[in-house]
Amino acid sequence: MLREYRYLVEKGLVYERSPWWLAPRLTATGRDCAAHKGGNVHEQLNPQPTNGPTVNFNGNNSGNVAIGRDVTQSTNPVTVPGPAENTPAATATSS
Repeated sequence: MLREYRYLVEKGLVYERSPWWLAPRLTATGRDCAAHKGGNVHEQLNPQPTNGPTVNFNGNNSGNVAIGRDVTQSTNPVTVPGPAENTPAATATSS
């Protein structure tokens, strides 16, 4: 157990104390590991790369949204009538 304690001290996850077995204290990095990585030291020390695009979807979504790492998504274009096509005069003259 002393070897594991020394490893955590070396990696900056716990403070070095004497005696080592009496209430070890977590560093800020150790608290982050416990809170955000579930105590998974390997994941804390070797985080997954986060390079890549960030895509934000704003507005109403009336279709499917694909979420993942390598995603290609296509949509069907929707034709919206222009302002002239929505006026009562344009409707009356087109009939």
